Amino acid sequence: MDRHGLPVLAVSVALLFLLVALAACSSTSTFGKLAERGGGLFSTYCSSCHGSGGEGGGGAPPVYGRFGLDYQNAEQVFDKIRFEMPKNWPATMAASEYRQILSYILVQGGYVDPQDKFSDDALSQITFP
Repeated sequence: MDRHGLPVLAVSVALLFLLVALAACSSTSTFGKLAERGGGLFSTYCSSCHGSGGEGGGGAPPVYGRFGLDYQNAEQVFDKIRFEMPKNWPATMAASEYRQILSYILVQGGYVDPQDKFSDDALSQITFP
């Protein structure tokens, strides 16, 4: 590579990282928007064990109903699914996909308003009865 190509490449890579960082920081996603994408992921990766509506089956407990017993807040649920699910392939999806699945679960279970903005910080504030 000639001496002029390297700076152009470096600037291009830096610009790409900046755009990705800005997109990640622009927390305009709501629980509802994430849940729309999370429904398909839940169907693909979770429903065979937890049932299509999260009612349980296939050897796994229901998704809903035990949150207050097993978890104090949504952050704990996120950590559980992010590191331990899907059972046969734990921690194999991107963090964004786990956020979408969690959003789907929280919206479907009535734990959050779909219009609320999603943020990782907000998860600790979502508690279960």
